[in-house]
Amino acid sequence: MRQFFFFTVLLLLLSACGSSGSSSDKLDKKTLFGTWETDDLYKNTAFNFQIEFDKNWKVQRPRFKTLFGGELFEATYLPSVHPMPINISIEVDQKNPFEEVSVLKQIEESLEGYDMLFDADDMIKSPVSKTNIAGEEYAYFKLTFPEDGDSSYITEYYRYDKGYYITILSFYNTTADEAVALDFISNIKKLK
Repeated sequence: MRQFFFFTVLLLLLSACGSSGSSSDKLDKKTLFGTWETDDLYKNTAFNFQIEFDKNWKVQRPRFKTLFGGELFEATYLPSVHPMPINISIEVDQKNPFEEVSVLKQIEESLEGYDMLFDADDMIKSPVSKTNIAGEEYAYFKLTFPEDGDSSYITEYYRYDKGYYITILSFYNTTADEAVALDFISNIKKLK
């Protein structure tokens, strides 16, 4: 009897893990990961944005896609002024059905990861701010890793939509590259 009870509770827990809303709220993989209209034009109808890449960007499309999320793409800026090029990626991550929606909690978890990897003296954290990308409000933070003549910068943007956290991560090494990264972010457009 005890085994039957344990098995029943386990089944209930597993069935709850997969439910994050009504079945009509769920996205299929094609919609979730968007489409490439051309080699240079990415569109995502689920999250209502598009990006057109110029020839200076090398784009890697995801190899592994699940309904739990993953990377939509990763783009590298080829003519970066630094040997480590600008890298920008966008990923989606399905919300844990047992937690409340909290973009700030996602940011806190990301910052905790950096705290585990780096000493506090090795990085400067900006306060969390808000910005508008493709007509949607994102919360973001910036980390600076100062080094004599060779600093690194990471900016992460977050928002929540349709049961997923959308994260835009940009990595660059110079203020000139920061301007290119910000220009890229500003060229993410709302679908018409």
